[in-house]
Amino acid sequence: MKNYSYEVIWERNYNEGYGNCRVVVDSKDNIIVCGLDKDYRGLILKYDKDGNLLWNDHTSLKIYFPSQISLKKPFNVDKFLSKGFGSLLDVKVDSKDNIITVGSFYDKSGKYCTIYLKKYSKDGSPLWEKNYAPFLYTQAPALAIDKSDNIFVAGFGGRIVPPSVNGFVMKVSKNDGSVIWNRKCWKMGKYTGYTALSVFENDIFCAGFVAKDDYNLIISNFDKFGIEKNEKIFDLRVLPCKIFYDRDIFICGQFEDAGYKHYLAKISRNFNILWEKAGMEGWLYDLVLMKNGNIAVTGKINKDEYYAGLYGAWGNLLLDAYLGKLISNGNDMNDWMKGTTNDSQDNLVVVGGAPVAKTIKFRIGLLEEKGEKGEKKIKFLEFLKKLFRIK
Repeated sequence: MKNYSYEVIWERNYNEGYGNCRVVVDSKDNIIVCGLDKDYRGLILKYDKDGNLLWNDHTSLKIYFPSQISLKKPFNVDKFLSKGFGSLLDVKVDSKDNIITVGSFYDKSGKYCTIYLKKYSKDGSPLWEKNYAPFLYTQAPALAIDKSDNIFVAGFGGRIVPPSVNGFVMKVSKNDGSVIWNRKCWKMGKYTGYTALSVFENDIFCAGFVAKDDYNLIISNFDKFGIEKNEKIFDLRVLPCKIFYDRDIFICGQFEDAGYKHYLAKISRNFNILWEKAGMEGWLYDLVLMKNGNIAVTGKINKDEYYAGLYGAWGNLLLDAYLGKLISNGNDMNDWMKGTTNDSQDNLVVVGGAPVAKTIKFRIGLLEEKGEKGEKKIKFLEFLKKLFRIK
C-alpha cells in the first residue's frame, strides 16, 4: 500500500472577508475565490499562484422583488425593493479566463431571495451582471460553464407560505446573461431541489434532493436544449454538494444514518452505483478529480481543524490531511472548508474559514520508501541522474 504525505505551500487570510465558499484556477494557475465579506456582500478574490492578492471585489447590489407581472415571465425583475444581504456561492472561469460567479441574495426581511450572476474580465473589470427571480425565494448554489463558454445555473426555490419548493436549471448567454432556456423539476406533493451541477459536452447533470416526510438523492440528466434524458431517485438519505461528470459521475455530500457522515460515490452515467463510501462524522462539501485519477475532497469534520482528504479511483481512503486549527477555535459554526480545486501541477487549493476568508494551497506526495526496496529505488534514481547529467 502506498503511503501519502502532504505539505502546506502557503496560507492566506483575507481579514475583510467573512468566509470563502468555492474556488477555481485559471490557465495561469491563478486562484479565484468566491464567498462573502463581513457586511454579508458578495466577495471575489484573485490570487496568483504564489499567493499574492491581485485584486478583490466586494459586490454591492440591489435586490429586486418579482411582481405579479414578472411571475408570469419568471426572469424579469422590475420592482426595486431594498439593499439586501447574501453570498456568492460558486465561481468558474471560461476559455478566456473571464470569471463568472453566482450567488443568492435576500431582501432585508429575509422573505425574498434572488439569483445574482456576474461576469468579470480576468483583470477584475465587470463585464455584466444580472438578477433572476424564477421564484419568490430562490437559492442558486451551483454553476457550470461548457466548452463554448455558455453558462448554466442550478438551484431550487418556491415560496415560504404555503411552503413549496421546486428545482431548476437554466442556460444563459455568455454575452449578456440573457436566459436561453429554463427547466424546472417538481414532484407532486414533494419538495425538490438541485444543489449541484456539472456540464460535459452535450450532457447536463444535476444532483439534489426530493423530500416529503424524508429526503432522498435525485440525479437528473438533460441534453443541451434542456430536455430531460434520464432521472433517478435513489433510496439514499444523501444531500449532495458537488457532482462531477467525466464518463462516470462523482458525488460528494452528507449521508444521514443515525448521524451525519461524509459521503462519496462513483455512479455510472446510467445511474448505477459503482462504489460508495460513508466516512467520518461531518460533511463533504467539494471534490476534484486529480490528474492521476485520485479524488481530493474537503469539508467539515468533528474536530477543531481544517480538513482535506484523498481517495483512490476505487474509493479507498489514501490520506486524511489536517491543515491547521480552526481560526475561530470552533466558536463559529461556519468555520470549515467549503471548496477545493487543483492546478496544472496537481497542487490542491482549499478555501473556507469564518469569520476570516481563508485560502490554503498544499501538495500531496508519496512518502519515500524505506528498507531494501526503497534503497534500491533511490540508487536507481541516482544512477539515472548521473547517466543523464541531471543535477
